[in-house]
Amino acid sequence: MAESLLNVIDLNPSVAIFPLQLIAFEPLAMAEYLHARIETLVGIEPKSGDFRKNVIKIESLPPQTIDGWVYTGAVYLLEAAPSWLARKPPPKSMDDAPEMEPDDDDADDLAGEPDEEIEDPKDLFRQQIWHLALIGASAGRPGDPQAPGRLIIHATQDTVATRLREFVTAGRFGQILSGDPCGVPFDDRVLQAHCLNGEARQAALWGLHRAIKSKPDRKSLMGLDLKEAMDPFSDQTYRLTSAVSIDKKRTPQFLGLSLKRQRVWSQKGRKIAELSTLLTKLFNDLEAVDLVANVEPAGLDQAGYRDLAKTSDPTAILAAANAFEAAFRPLSNLDPLPEAADDEEAAKEGEMKAEKELAWFADGQVTFGAAIPGSAGFTLEVSRKTVRLATLTVTPIVEVDGVALSVSSTFHVHPTNPDLELFEALIEGDGLSRRLAVWYDTGHVLVDRQVSLLEYRDVRFDAWKWRPMTVRGLAVELTQEKPTKPSQKDANKKVPDLEAIGQQQSLFDYCLEDLPRLIPPRTGGGPLWAMCDDGSGEIADFIFYAPVDRRLWLVHAKGADSDAAGRQISVAAFEQVVSQARKNLRFFDGPILARELDERGAEKPLLWRDGIRITGNDHIQARDEICQQLRDTHFFEDRQLVVLQPHVSKASWDQARRLLSAGQDSHQSVKLYRLLSALLADLQMSAQKVDAGFMAIGPETAPGPAVPSPAAAAMAPPQAAVPA
Repeated sequence: MAESLLNVIDLNPSVAIFPLQLIAFEPLAMAEYLHARIETLVGIEPKSGDFRKNVIKIESLPPQTIDGWVYTGAVYLLEAAPSWLARKPPPKSMDDAPEMEPDDDDADDLAGEPDEEIEDPKDLFRQQIWHLALIGASAGRPGDPQAPGRLIIHATQDTVATRLREFVTAGRFGQILSGDPCGVPFDDRVLQAHCLNGEARQAALWGLHRAIKSKPDRKSLMGLDLKEAMDPFSDQTYRLTSAVSIDKKRTPQFLGLSLKRQRVWSQKGRKIAELSTLLTKLFNDLEAVDLVANVEPAGLDQAGYRDLAKTSDPTAILAAANAFEAAFRPLSNLDPLPEAADDEEAAKEGEMKAEKELAWFADGQVTFGAAIPGSAGFTLEVSRKTVRLATLTVTPIVEVDGVALSVSSTFHVHPTNPDLELFEALIEGDGLSRRLAVWYDTGHVLVDRQVSLLEYRDVRFDAWKWRPMTVRGLAVELTQEKPTKPSQKDANKKVPDLEAIGQQQSLFDYCLEDLPRLIPPRTGGGPLWAMCDDGSGEIADFIFYAPVDRRLWLVHAKGADSDAAGRQISVAAFEQVVSQARKNLRFFDGPILARELDERGAEKPLLWRDGIRITGNDHIQARDEICQQLRDTHFFEDRQLVVLQPHVSKASWDQARRLLSAGQDSHQSVKLYRLLSALLADLQMSAQKVDAGFMAIGPETAPGPAVPSPAAAAMAPPQAAVPA
């Protein structure tokens, strides 16, 4: 086939590659080395050494240089029967073949008269699919003679891509072909730091927990930024297996990464020249990652991902013992199929794979047998429709990129049994390793060739908003929740005086003055309503509502237990306000909030429009207007739950973080930090479940009196009451 074919290849909408570092070869020499072996790599079964029975034609691609990259590979034609054709096992022996009385046609045949040859249905219906295997290489980073070269593998068949990668990295292709390794994988942390950066648009999670009714074994998620959607508690038993992220500062902006398999995919590169440009930019960025200098959280250390379970070194499986349970799970589309979605033939192959999955998992079973004493090995029992098919003896083996499973089988049915053949099709290649989950008494979990230790990780809470706690330029009285006045019954006591909001230095005064500054600007116009609903059966201490922009903030405030400059973290100071905030989440629903406000008496709740108090008949009219707008609003653009408890300062929180980073786990500040993080993170997740954000407000600096400045006075909202 002519070299020009390489120039007209139309690549997949999602170009999936294995990126590697080229070693021991110059790019052209590597291409020539693999070109001489490409027909073996794509056309031979590595286990048996036989020619793949469904490969009917192979055309190799001679090495060709395009925009600094040397490409080689092959296109090959597969032919197979559709998966919907019935498969009947041949008789085990002639004694098992049914006896038949010859009919008239048979008598003619016996008499020597010719008859039409009856074709096997599998010969009548054949489908042909062309596939591509592509290997590319280029020199290393310009200007750095010591930099390793660059190598990629792209194939439209997943099994062929895996075999090519194994030969390139290990020089191994079954027992029939060996050679010198051409490439080595990137450091996992490098791929994660670059490919997981940005907004997480898609994520796939494998569960490390045992099968339970309240949790799925696997989750595939899509969203605007899934790092924000990870539950730091319930998702601790999941491990990230692949993700798609978008970063506007990165080229290409769209990147997907399969963590274990080190497969990277990106947007369409329709021609090879476009692929060369994309690859050059990708490798430039990968080689620029500095793991030592990168102090900011990257890869799996980012917020959201960091709470997920982490994989251990593959050698950790050597410490595992006494397996007690195993689960054989179906594969899902954790990574995009290498085939083009708009390719009809490729789509058929994908459907065939899916049909096999459905056929087996409808009534097939793989159950745990017994542990092999003194090792990580175990046995599995395979059956379908109550028929026992095989017993597998499985031994985990450590490899560079994970844990492989060495399997020996004892068959209980004939090898051509269709149920057994169906199971073998599912575990072909690394199918068993990818599907199997195993749990050990030692706490190890083996899932998808990776070993992990399932253990609880302390949750970190970051949604603080540290603010200068001042009102009209004067320090807030942190222990004073609301304005007060002398009691008429006891002059030595003070009672709440909500009418004085805006005139003192309480937290309520602070809410009315500073909270509107945190609310995003109102782009649609209209008022910002502030309602104080303090009292028995309250909705929140303050409700901020911008009807035109559809913003709704519920604020719950509680005075600090102490205002001493050296006060430390207190969990008890938050428990009441957190409980109050959680139980009132229902009021983020517009109609429910409207009904509750409707039931308030005259002049309740206290009401401000753009910082100006509304009273008398204007109050009744304004509240009716607010309630009608809430009844008509079922979806909000911005819902925010706010907890204001100024007992914890930024200084005390940062000090606890430093002690934790220093490994001082037994320090009292660290213990309180962990407890309060868990309490607030749980409230944050509860708010997210009703589509609301969450922030906790604390003092940025230690309290102290201040003289009002002209700028501070100008920022303070007017407090003049509107007369009746």
